[in-house]
Amino acid sequence: MTTLEAQRRRLLVELRIAEKELQELSAMPVVEPTMVNFYEDLLSCHREMIRMIESHLKGNDQFDNSALAGSAG
Repeated sequence: MTTLEAQRRRLLVELRIAEKELQELSAMPVVEPTMVNFYEDLLSCHREMIRMIESHLKGNDQFDNSALAGSAG
């Protein structure tokens, strides 16, 4: 596994955790808007980084799409 592939997998795990935390936060009776913004920004950054890594890996024929199965976003 390349360094980029390892980074991609780590970001996917972090993305799933952040998505779950945002769902839990959104389910609270009183939601702090700054926390929602933080998580939305975090998710956006993670998704963009994953897209950039995948683009690079596809260009090098090293990309394994199996880890994306079932991921949101």
